[in-house]
Amino acid sequence: MALLPYRCIWDTVEIDLREDEDFAFITVLMRHWKFDEFVERLTAAGRSECVVSLDDVLNEEERPVLDAMMHLTELGIREGCYGGIISGLIEYIEEEIISNLSPPVTVTLDIVEATPAVATDDIQEALELYLMEADAEEEGSSMMMMEIDTTVTPSEAAVAEMMGKLQRCGADKEGEELFCVICMEEGGVGFAVMPCKHVFHVTCVARWFTINPLCPLCRQTIFTA
Repeated sequence: MALLPYRCIWDTVEIDLREDEDFAFITVLMRHWKFDEFVERLTAAGRSECVVSLDDVLNEEERPVLDAMMHLTELGIREGCYGGIISGLIEYIEEEIISNLSPPVTVTLDIVEATPAVATDDIQEALELYLMEADAEEEGSSMMMMEIDTTVTPSEAAVAEMMGKLQRCGADKEGEELFCVICMEEGGVGFAVMPCKHVFHVTCVARWFTINPLCPLCRQTIFTA
């Protein structure tokens, strides 16, 4: 069965800040949808929120990328699509929020699975209809909420201890370059093999474990804090 491509729709919703709040962070609301072209309706497949530091985006820090990856994993988005979705999100924040000196907002990122034959306008109309119906019926919980794992993240000492126990490798069994889905880079030295057999750059996965003790791909708990 062929995998359907994702369509991404970005938008902003203005919010009010309290006097003691600083507009240094924005909330990104990610929603995963599936489009049924026979009835031209959307089905909610998941929803999650992450907080992004505007300073981190400006300074090209890795934290926004890692946070976005964690939430895309929770939503069940295919890992091969992370790069395009995250780069599009960062570009949108840079151009629409930072460059335009936008007022305080929440960024909405709607990720829709649909066949290439479906027009973007049809998807947007279906999305507007869904949200209007949800508001009219006061069903704020009508979209399935994806539960974010609340496992306590490991301490730096626990991460360092675990990293010392992991097997290292530099290529797959056929001698091909390995690919790290955390930084979206191929090759390089210093890959670590997880107990679940997935591999990532040692430095990348060590940083990942500081925010999430689960494998970025299969969500298996690698270790507990």
